[in-house]
Amino acid sequence: MAKISPGTMIGDARGSLGSVVFTRDRGGLKTRARVKPTQPRTIYQRATRSSWTSISQAWNSTLTDAQRFQWLLRAQQLTWHDTLGRTIPPTGKWLYLRLNQQLTTAGLPPNLANPPFDLSVTWQGPLTGAQNITTAHLTVTPATPPGGAETVILRATPGLNPGRNNITKWLRVIYTGPITPGPDLDFTAAYSARFPTQDPPHNIWVDVRYLNTTTGSTSTPTRAKIPLTLPTPGVDVMLQQKITLTSAQLLSLATTPILAIPAPGTNQVINVHQLCAYLHFGTTPYTVPGGANLQTQYAATPGNTAFAASLAGWLAATADALYAFDALGTGAGRGWGGAPYASQNPPTNYVNQALYISATANPTLGDGTLTIVLDYTIDPTT
Repeated sequence: MAKISPGTMIGDARGSLGSVVFTRDRGGLKTRARVKPTQPRTIYQRATRSSWTSISQAWNSTLTDAQRFQWLLRAQQLTWHDTLGRTIPPTGKWLYLRLNQQLTTAGLPPNLANPPFDLSVTWQGPLTGAQNITTAHLTVTPATPPGGAETVILRATPGLNPGRNNITKWLRVIYTGPITPGPDLDFTAAYSARFPTQDPPHNIWVDVRYLNTTTGSTSTPTRAKIPLTLPTPGVDVMLQQKITLTSAQLLSLATTPILAIPAPGTNQVINVHQLCAYLHFGTTPYTVPGGANLQTQYAATPGNTAFAASLAGWLAATADALYAFDALGTGAGRGWGGAPYASQNPPTNYVNQALYISATANPTLGDGTLTIVLDYTIDPTT
């Protein structure tokens, strides 16, 4: 969409001319291409539209006249500027929708009924983005950490051609939360979950802003570009992937496997060498059904198992616990505990298949988290 600053020759324009449509709003005169909007109707699009709808309806049905008037007064104290430098006067409803929607983006309830007075937020400053070639981890480091009541909203693109710099339409929210432990934010698992397959050499763009979780206001975003390079398969480079499973994910692990490592590519297989699991005990231990196993499996398909270990002996622990399993181990709960993959199932069940973490039965009751570290190589099959 283009913006126009009218002059002596053109004072106003409406309607369409060929493939160009002229419109006007509070920001002034604009032009856009005359196109038929696409409706991908993805789960993310539907969730966003549903959120906007509910917040917009609350403006009319939940807020009182006095509250709406307060939002109008607060909006009149603010100014926004467009790309032409013109001042845009916001409306009270626009401010109400904007702040509450930003709260929902971070997974927080849109419960701002009265306008906040202080909309200040820490500016994160320039970003440093990097990919660790050895571990394939993606990290971004803001120059300034967030404040006490602030959280991070991280958006990223899929892998884009190196010559592409106009990336706004490709950005997607992939992570909201704290920078723990800091100062680097490792977003590898979140990125792999949203964009499972990437073909280097490409660039990943990241966009970071801070959100005040009390007021819904956000900082001006900053961006960084990360050149994406995967290690060459078959050169004996040990990779590592770390993923932390929440209590909600653990309680439904048999029902909903969690993506750990994306599919490696044609004629390549993920070869897991070691798994390390650290249980962060909460307040209630997990109740594990008899015979239930934690396992890694290919293509989210039961039976294509790369690793299995009994959950009963350690997920039900009543304190923090650390467990390690390797491919050469023997005995119950130690090592892979079975015949080679291909002797159990066709190789096509493993070649170019993503690796998931799952369980053979869902635990119950517990509220701790589980951090899993996988050491693996990407091996060629031809």
